[in-house]
Amino acid sequence: MVSREDAFYDAEILKNVTGEWQKASRVLQNTLNRMKVKTGDVFLMWRIKVLIEAGRIVTEGDVNKDWKSFDVKLPGPGKQMELLSELNENGE
Repeated sequence: MVSREDAFYDAEILKNVTGEWQKASRVLQNTLNRMKVKTGDVFLMWRIKVLIEAGRIVTEGDVNKDWKSFDVKLPGPGKQMELLSELNENGE
């Protein structure tokens, strides 16, 4: 078992968030399906909420309810590539 930083999966999550509204549960499932190094769904949903709080993902709905109760998207046009570049520069 190997320990990673909390932000280790953020780039994987952001790859699955687009500029269009989609259910957070869909982002979660897409991320889990594409991950090479697996982790749990609860951990990934926590990271999605951290990214929301940091302004890297915007939300619509109630994030305090179940995972199907809110939608997510990137903050603006072209933001996905900008965020991924930033993550790669920081080694995340």
